[in-house]
Order: sequence, then C-alpha cells, then structure tokens
Amino acid sequence: MYKKISDYGIIGNLHSIALVGLDGSIDWLCLPHIDSPSVFGALLDDGKGGYCSVSPVDEWDSTSEYRPGTNILMTMFRTRTGIMRITDFMPVCSCGIEVLEKQNHELYRFVEVLKGRVNARLVFEPRFNYARAETVLEGHDLGVIAKGNGESLVLSSGHKLNISENRAEAEW
Repeated sequence: MYKKISDYGIIGNLHSIALVGLDGSIDWLCLPHIDSPSVFGALLDDGKGGYCSVSPVDEWDSTSEYRPGTNILMTMFRTRTGIMRITDFMPVCSCGIEVLEKQNHELYRFVEVLKGRVNARLVFEPRFNYARAETVLEGHDLGVIAKGNGESLVLSSGHKLNISENRAEAEW
C-alpha cells in the first residue's frame, strides 16, 4: 500500500535526495544525481520498485524529526518493549570541484536502541533503472554488493545478511 507523501522525510547531499518513510523504508533514491535512474523506487511501484527498510519486528508507532539546523532525519520507533532510533543522512563533500565528480555518494543509516529491547529487521531490495534492469546481489565480508545497469551499490552492515535472489535481509 502506498504511503501519503506527508509520511516521508527527505535527506540529501546537494546532488541527490532520498525519501525516508515513517516506517523506516527508503522508497526513493536516485544515484549519483537527482536526475539519474532510481535505485529505490517503491514510491512509484511498491511491488517492484525497490527499497531499503529498517524497522522493528514487533508492532510499533513512529515519529520523525530533523536534528535542529541540519538535514539529518531521526525516526523514533516505540514498541511494547523499547524505543529504537534510526538516524539517516547523506554526507556533503566539502572537497573541490575536481574531486566532486569522483566522490562516492553515500547514505548512512544508524540504528540505536535507546531504551529496553527492540528486535529489528533490515530488508535491502535495490532495483536499478526504475526496476527495468536486472539486479544481482553478491555477498561480501561486510555486507552485500548490488549490481545492475552498469552501476553498483554497496550495503555494509554489522549484522549477517541472508541473501536470496535479489533481496538481502537481517534480523537482530
């Protein structure tokens, strides 16, 4: 089911943006630039568009807000057993123009349990070129590499990822 646009926060790095839902799902991201084809496009097609989600396993409610004076989005999840926060941002390169074009475009997601215990689930399902290109996932020591449409996207995680076809998941 599609979310209301008001259920999203936006983060960016002056080159591209990502839409982050109150449910912890990144449903829109084009890389390396805002006019590049999408990597996560569930905003347009929630069945096959692709996304990256982190959320509690158990029933929850959530709110989000920006760290004051920044484009750093913090989403708080409250469950019966605890409180979890996801902090999302895309760093801005302060380098010169000659380096800027070669920069890696990154999105960071920090997950913290602030109170009690919260079991969480990560789902990583990228879909290159508006889900028109084949996406292949390859595991590596620190996570997974997604390849498609001549591009690659790396997910690094401190948790063991289970890879099946073109989806990676973890629970902790």
